[in-house]
Amino acid sequence: LQSEDSYNDTDTSLLNMESLKLFLIMALEKNLHLRTVDINHAFLYAPIEEELYIEHPKQKGMVTPLKRALYGLKQSPKNWNDTLRQFLNKRKYKDTEFSPGFYLSETDLSMIAAYVDDTMIAAETEEEIDDIINMFEEEFELKIVGTMKNNVLKTDILGLDLDYDRANGEATLSLESY
Repeated sequence: LQSEDSYNDTDTSLLNMESLKLFLIMALEKNLHLRTVDINHAFLYAPIEEELYIEHPKQKGMVTPLKRALYGLKQSPKNWNDTLRQFLNKRKYKDTEFSPGFYLSETDLSMIAAYVDDTMIAAETEEEIDDIINMFEEEFELKIVGTMKNNVLKTDILGLDLDYDRANGEATLSLESY
């Protein structure tokens, strides 16, 4: 009982390479600390507005209503992105159509870049990053993926290796590990 209108409404703006580069340039320019996190089971946080049914996992021949987005469902990325945008907008982080997946605080002193469940957080201090992570943890389950050590963050984002050196004001994206 899925309407074709909702099934075809899958367009969503995601963090792209240009937005990621802009994020890193601004973080270096402001001498910000970085940390990367992964939002566990991100799609399951996104509600589904229409009436959908799936085969019951334990009772063959039976169906059950679907209340949350699932991996593999065509609308899931859009539903999740809308959920994340609403969450961040309510907490005074704004995004623009020109830099999808890139959110700025009202003061521009903290920033968040998100590509589906991969999220990069930038702030003036590690304590501010902790506060942002706590804000996320009020709503979502997270896993810390990359933490700065001696002002350097070595991690991956968007399938790329990131080497962020705050002290020297340098950021490098590469495919070295691939």
